Amino acid sequence: MCNIVIYGRGKTGQNLKKLLQKQGLDGIFFDDKNGFETPYEFSSNTTVFVSPGVLPDAEGLSVAKKVGAKIVGELQYCFDLCPSRCISVTGTNGKTTTCQLIYHILKKCKKEVRLLGNGGVPFCAEVLDCAKDD
Repeated sequence: MCNIVIYGRGKTGQNLKKLLQKQGLDGIFFDDKNGFETPYEFSSNTTVFVSPGVLPDAEGLSVAKKVGAKIVGELQYCFDLCPSRCISVTGTNGKTTTCQLIYHILKKCKKEVRLLGNGGVPFCAEVLDCAKDD
C-alpha cells in the first residue's frame, strides 16, 4: 500500500509526482474536492507532500495532522534537494514583481538563474536540474 500522498492535483502536484517517481517513490493524489484517487485513508504512516496552494486549514490537512501523518511542504522538500543557492521572497503583496526584478538583475550580472515557484514553474519541476553554481 502506498504511504505517500500528494495533496493537490494542479501543476505543482503533477510535478511533485514526477519528482518522486524520479527518486523511486510513488504517491497517490488527494484534494478536498475529489478525495483520494484510489481508496486510502490518512494514517500515522502517511507522508503528505503539500502544494503551496493548499491552505493551512484545509479539511484533509486537518485530518492528516490529527492522525499523525508527516506533513512536508513542496518548497521545503525542494530546498533540501537543491544544490544551488536560493533566494526566496515571502509576503502578502509584491512577490511576483520582486522575484522578477531579482531574476533580471542576476541575469544582467551573467548568473545562471532560474525563476521557480512564483514564476509559474514549480520548484519541484526543475530542482533536479539545478547545479551548484546556479
